[in-house]
Amino acid sequence: MEERILAYRRRLEAFPAHREAYEALAAAYAEAGHWDELAHLLEERLSVLRDTDEAVDLEVQLAELLATRLAAPERAKALLKRVIRRQPGAMQAVEALRQILEAEEAWAEAARLARTVVEGGRAEDLGRWWRRIAEYEARQGRTDEA
Repeated sequence: MEERILAYRRRLEAFPAHREAYEALAAAYAEAGHWDELAHLLEERLSVLRDTDEAVDLEVQLAELLATRLAAPERAKALLKRVIRRQPGAMQAVEALRQILEAEEAWAEAARLARTVVEGGRAEDLGRWWRRIAEYEARQGRTDEA
């Protein structure tokens, strides 16, 4: 495994925009459980991509890695909030942030996020987001607002 990682890394160093080398190295890092290296690789790739749809996908992937494998939910939330500010319609970032907030039982913040989605009319299923608002308010003991 380490030999494969080294070979992919060399290829990527020689050709920084080489998508297949990046994907192979990312898969090898994940398979080997090298989470810090994978996070660093995602950050490197993001510096090449900038504000593209692929960048949003990678930012969400990085945030999920930070939250689940690297015990850095605050960094994950900050990253996702930046993505959402930059691209309010990036529902994959909204969903990832919602999942982190629910896991933390951060009901007030989850309710604010859901309200932002509803007010912006960004989701395909607004009814589901209204139900989430009611659930989050109820979990805070605020049934009058739910």
